[in-house]
Amino acid sequence: MEIVIVRYKENAYNVIGQVKKKLKAIAIPDVEVVTTYDRSDLISKAIENLVHTLGEESLVVLLVVLLFLLHFRSALVIIITLPLTIAITFLWMKMFGLASNIMSLGGIAIAIGAMIDASIVMVENVHKKV
Repeated sequence: MEIVIVRYKENAYNVIGQVKKKLKAIAIPDVEVVTTYDRSDLISKAIENLVHTLGEESLVVLLVVLLFLLHFRSALVIIITLPLTIAITFLWMKMFGLASNIMSLGGIAIAIGAMIDASIVMVENVHKKV
């Protein structure tokens, strides 16, 4: 029985990929390798969920702003701002040495909803003032 332990501050997804590659390279015909816990699927689904949430929310913003304000450029401002905000978030996390894990990806997915709500309110207020 063997256990793979990931070092502190290492990228778990990359380590799992390297372990899978190494297991394929040293495959022995009569030996069966049984994986009991593999986080790579969970990590992939968390990333996919974040991308899916961003796409859905962008579509909702487009529809809501077009429906209520009838202004495409306002919706475009929000749709461009959202991915930039997430990219800046990951940039700051990297600058401060914080690793993105499943919890941080989930938190960012939840924060997308709050950012969208705030953005719609701000755009609506700008339209009221102008």
